[in-house]
Amino acid sequence: MPTVTLTLRGDQIGRYSSFSGTGNGPDRIVTVDGVEAIGTANQLFTVVVEQVNTGVTEFQNGQFITILDSDNNVVVPRTSVQPDIEQGRGAGDEHLLLNNQPFLIDLGGVPAGPSTVTYTEADEAAGVGGDDDGQLDFMDFPCITPGAMITTPDGFTDVAALKSGDLVETLDHGTVPLAWVGRRTLDLTNRATGKPILIKTSFFGEQQPSRDLILSPDHRILVNDPACKFLFETSEVLAPSKGLVGLPRIREMRGRRHIEYITLFTEQHEIIFANGLAVETLYPGPEALHRLGALGRAKILSVCPALRHQSPSVVYPGARRLLSVRESKVLSDALRLERQVGIEEGAAEPSARLRVVN
Repeated sequence: MPTVTLTLRGDQIGRYSSFSGTGNGPDRIVTVDGVEAIGTANQLFTVVVEQVNTGVTEFQNGQFITILDSDNNVVVPRTSVQPDIEQGRGAGDEHLLLNNQPFLIDLGGVPAGPSTVTYTEADEAAGVGGDDDGQLDFMDFPCITPGAMITTPDGFTDVAALKSGDLVETLDHGTVPLAWVGRRTLDLTNRATGKPILIKTSFFGEQQPSRDLILSPDHRILVNDPACKFLFETSEVLAPSKGLVGLPRIREMRGRRHIEYITLFTEQHEIIFANGLAVETLYPGPEALHRLGALGRAKILSVCPALRHQSPSVVYPGARRLLSVRESKVLSDALRLERQVGIEEGAAEPSARLRVVN
């Protein structure tokens, strides 16, 4: 069976003194006492998961886990994984309690502590996404990498320097504040993790971004092209970047072992500018909410509480039509054909109109 290697921050791993649970099913509550992060957000730890069945993307019974610090010192000795130790809905898709070693993982963040942490049905993403199986998932959600320059009222700001409350420029609504900023580091050696998408500056024709842009594979890009009107009856769409792979100078990145992603969330879905390219802020669909972690999801739901009970398409409409990956690939095929026809007719090589919008 293959081994999966993950990278977590120090504030996503914690020690605890004891835990207890009451109730079953939707009423299950798990209380963990003496929780204390083993490090800070700037410290990285390696999580080695053994005996992972092929195709599995989450922690399951029968696996073993070892955690090492950046100097390869063992922090958590090899121990068995038992996700169902908490039972019922108190178990969570974003956290994992280790029973034989007093440690836990919580992708949403572990308090500096020592503190008491309570997990309930809400930490299962029940009703808003997730598979509610109590098994911590390996996956991530759409975001941007550090180094991307976001357009703000004060000029260009590295996305890594942004925080909640900072102002960004949007295509539709002028200057708006960020409601939440999330960060996560992913292990790209895990086959279940999608490859980052690299967009070269030369793709965009005369109006080029200031530098290459790296996005997570699900992050959507604004596309403005006659093909959009023909295929989707609207002049502009937001297309997942992984569906556009194959267009000239848009490709999957390979060779990296780890990558850090940063997610920007606003009170309504917006189009912002990263290296001059029009891209989306986080759209809180079921998969994104499922992968955010308990703390991140709690913040999203505090900004838009209606998401607890209603579809995001109703209470948090997309800034443009949101294409599926399949639709994005159809659009990509049309753009390639458009480009080829232009070249055969002797015209200057056309831009695919993933426009830099000024």
